Amino acid sequence: MKFRLAALAPAVALAALLAVPSAGAGQEATTHTVVISFNDQGELQYSLDPVIAYPGDRVVFRAVGIQSWTITFPDGTPFSERTISATGDQARTMPILPNAAVRSYAYDVSATRNGETVIEDPEIIVRDRGNGTPPVF
Repeated sequence: MKFRLAALAPAVALAALLAVPSAGAGQEATTHTVVISFNDQGELQYSLDPVIAYPGDRVVFRAVGIQSWTITFPDGTPFSERTISATGDQARTMPILPNAAVRSYAYDVSATRNGETVIEDPEIIVRDRGNGTPPVF
């Protein structure tokens, strides 16, 4: 029995949508992309800092011009993992847990370029959808 891949595409797309965590009643999940790169002075820079997000949103960490990178959450994480790492320009998509605490999450970024490693600490702020609860800092 032969199957055409094009015929399977709608089923695969539906399965992917069903696997995405819920953003909350009546709310759509948002994807926030954080591009990590080095500036001309050799310092790390981020396309978003801080990231303002909600439970159920996704954060994509992507590096440009970096040999390897690691993100570590030393004091709690809104994700299922405390450590996220990759090599080169590889991206990692991390869904914020539906039950993530409404608060600020500092994280450490360690990035290596040309054999030199730089470490910095940006943050993610998770806010509550709907009831106005401010994040804890």
